[in-house]
Amino acid sequence: MIATPSKGSLPTSAEMLLAGSPSARSSSPSQIARVVRGRLAAEPGYTAAGQVLGIGPTPGAVSVAEIGDGHRFTSTPALAS
Repeated sequence: MIATPSKGSLPTSAEMLLAGSPSARSSSPSQIARVVRGRLAAEPGYTAAGQVLGIGPTPGAVSVAEIGDGHRFTSTPALAS
């Protein structure tokens, strides 16, 4: 089971996505990828990233984790800067 972060620290993206998956540490990478893709399926940023030519499931998940809430950017150039 994933340890709960200490008070005042933020969980990593992976910890947040795998929360509630008690067997995450003993799962294979493909099983973990399947869980992450399932949890990101409803995320608009993940869906949008998947529509970009050359962006697969893993880079899409990384993009969503790096960008966070895309609505905080006022424009595409603001996101790119």
